[in-house]
Amino acid sequence: YPVTGAVVGADGKPVPGATVYFHPAADAAAAALRPAGLTQADGTFALTTYTAADGCPAGEYRVTVTWPGRHPPADEDQPDPGQAVTIRSPVAYANPGTTPLRATVAAAPNALEPFRLAGR
Repeated sequence: YPVTGAVVGADGKPVPGATVYFHPAADAAAAALRPAGLTQADGTFALTTYTAADGCPAGEYRVTVTWPGRHPPADEDQPDPGQAVTIRSPVAYANPGTTPLRATVAAAPNALEPFRLAGR
């Protein structure tokens, strides 16, 4: 079923470039489907399971969010191509066992309330 939503920070501003994963609450097996979406500049996403924006099965989900970034260069005028990747979202949001985010997907098109990341 189609699923759209958004990710915002504690300040209410959009979180662009984050990956959102839906982990089935009833199936923690490694082979379980984990629909995912990438947030756009405005923080919105559409879930994909098999083909672009096809949504996901109905059910209960634990939602994880990872928001990669790069350490700022020492000299802002000279970007360092070897900058280390860091994760800007709090660590708890990246693990299905610790994330506080949950979603219910109905057997219909779903427009979810925004997920708010505390501590951004």
